[in-house]
Amino acid sequence: MDVTPYIKSDSRIIQSYSDTGFQISKTRFETPVIVFRDRVESLTGITRPEELNEAILSPVLENEADLDLVLIGMGKDFYLLPDNLQQRFAQAGIGVEVMDTGAACRTYNVLLAESRRLAAVLFPA
Repeated sequence: MDVTPYIKSDSRIIQSYSDTGFQISKTRFETPVIVFRDRVESLTGITRPEELNEAILSPVLENEADLDLVLIGMGKDFYLLPDNLQQRFAQAGIGVEVMDTGAACRTYNVLLAESRRLAAVLFPA
């Protein structure tokens, strides 16, 4: 019996991650990224999670009608999301979970297979 989860072929799957970037649906990214079900956006101009702000997260916040959850992979370390960003996600009605990048990548793929409405903001581990 095949127990492999079905993931739509046009969905973006995180295949691997490292301290230098990501392999997502056969494309290599060497910057922080935002992964949506149907696309990946490179976050150029920032390298560290502490640099996150509302302007950088605008692609996520502008899609509030299409998202229930955002996973934020902070690299190897853990940083709290600033209060103003937590409040902005709450105002948009989007849940946000902060974790290390490895956990965020794994969780994203599992939830994607469940057809959840989510995005992931990822920093290289």
